[in-house]
Amino acid sequence: MSFIIVPYTKAEEEGVKRFNQRLASKGFRFRFPEVWEPSWLPKISQRKLFQDFFLLKEEGEIRGAYILKRQEFFIRDQVRSIGYYHFPISEGIIDKRYNGVGLFLIKDALKREPCLFSLGIGGLEEPLAQLLKILGWRLFSVPFFFKVFRIRNFFKKMQYFNQSLSLKILSGLLLFSGLGFLLIKGYQGAVGIKGRLLSSRIKAVIVPKFEEWTNEIWVKSKREYKFVAKRDQEVLNILYPSSNKRFIKIKILEKEQIIGWAVVMNTQMNDNRYFGSMQIGSIVDFMALSRQETKIIGASLNILRNKGVDMVVMNQSSSCWKRAIRSCGFINGPSNFIFACSPQLSRELDLESNMHDVFLCRGDGDGPINL
Repeated sequence: MSFIIVPYTKAEEEGVKRFNQRLASKGFRFRFPEVWEPSWLPKISQRKLFQDFFLLKEEGEIRGAYILKRQEFFIRDQVRSIGYYHFPISEGIIDKRYNGVGLFLIKDALKREPCLFSLGIGGLEEPLAQLLKILGWRLFSVPFFFKVFRIRNFFKKMQYFNQSLSLKILSGLLLFSGLGFLLIKGYQGAVGIKGRLLSSRIKAVIVPKFEEWTNEIWVKSKREYKFVAKRDQEVLNILYPSSNKRFIKIKILEKEQIIGWAVVMNTQMNDNRYFGSMQIGSIVDFMALSRQETKIIGASLNILRNKGVDMVVMNQSSSCWKRAIRSCGFINGPSNFIFACSPQLSRELDLESNMHDVFLCRGDGDGPINL
């Protein structure tokens, strides 16, 4: 087999449709974009935040594809463009003759950008995670946190509890005995006192877009981390445009001084594989001045509580934010949100020593697509 990898052009759209149809005929539900130009993060003029699509071809037929997102990161005291490898699809899923396509895709991405990472993936047991591990990438689970507001709905509607008979029985016992209510209410009340006290002294204002004050927060906060995506006014308004009403943008003040911001979402789930049909609040992105993290989480929770969500979820890797999240009454849950780091990026970050200062949340990677 002779493979070549080429940028996606309009001339390849029919080939991508045939590729998707072959996968769909075997029950594969994901489809690679059938329009060559990205609808999210297209390459525009001098923007440094954009996506490229690449296709793997064999004798004119498409057998694989992936997306490479470029974004500026603050990494060890300098701003640099880093690559994000995502949505790799291989015909090897349905035809063993193409089992090697996944490896070709990753090697091509590394040639284009040796400092590369992937995020999400779906768990350490997934084929992509296993392949990256074999290739010497470092893999970490980004902690998942949740806080329950409507405890009865949590036990009745949480689809995750239906994954096994034992979980289903346990959740039923906790619901009908009342013990679940006591356990969650007791834990969240005990550890969340600090968050409630702090949030009562601050003001959260929902804003239509991010303005210049965002830049000051970015400049003052970026040195708290060894690895963090650039989060200034321009970047945030690209990622969370005013045209998308799902993103609730919050400016947070204390004594009229802006101390940080957050982006939250309020989503009515519909037969979701984890959350069933619950109303889920999510804190998808955020940034704060040093030691103001708890206030940002507390203010975000107040906004979502007032919107009547059943529970709030979020992911975060940074130690200072994890402490703030726990102090607001969040519970650690099982995480399938995986950070995979290429060998070169891992060396430059010195991940063994600095993982606790890496900032990753649901707003990174391909964004909050599942929330």
